[in-house]
Amino acid sequence: MQGFLLALRRLKRWERRCRPRALMQLVYLVCAFGLGSFLKENECGGALDETAYYEDRYNQQQTKLLENVNLLANIQLELKIAKQAQQKIENSLQLEISKRSKLLQEISFFRSVLSPESSKLGVHINEFKLQPNLVPNSFRYSLLLSQINKRHDAISGTYDIVLTGLQRNERVEYKLTDMIKKPSNFMFRYFQELVGTFDLPEQFIL
Repeated sequence: MQGFLLALRRLKRWERRCRPRALMQLVYLVCAFGLGSFLKENECGGALDETAYYEDRYNQQQTKLLENVNLLANIQLELKIAKQAQQKIENSLQLEISKRSKLLQEISFFRSVLSPESSKLGVHINEFKLQPNLVPNSFRYSLLLSQINKRHDAISGTYDIVLTGLQRNERVEYKLTDMIKKPSNFMFRYFQELVGTFDLPEQFIL
């Protein structure tokens, strides 16, 4: 009986010695868990803050890029409009220059017709045009003649035009009178426009 009581006392003393140690271990474990949770929360919070920072920077860069793209598009549009306006102005100027040149030619022509300075008989070739027709090797010509005599007497005669080109790699000449299908005569007092059509020989290149 005494031995049992002695063993019980020893067990209680051991229990008293072990209980604080176990309690401290439990406290240490709780503290370690809390510290780990705190560090993890801080780490995650820092990572979230860094992610938010870079996302904000990215959004700012995207906004600037979009603004630059829009600005470039506006500049290109303005440049295109300016080029179109410049082209229209150049076309208008070219048209006016062409009209003025044609008007001056007409004035010069009618001046030479109405007020010739020569007392000699003869004609003046004011203009010769050659235009292709829809049919291959077919052309339309226009010849404008005026009188150089200031008396404006009736004048008549014949005309001919020589076309020079290549045929089978050789230089050849053809007379217009050999290709047209009507007489090459003229008769007028002031001026006359002679028109007609003709067909070029095969393999003949002007």
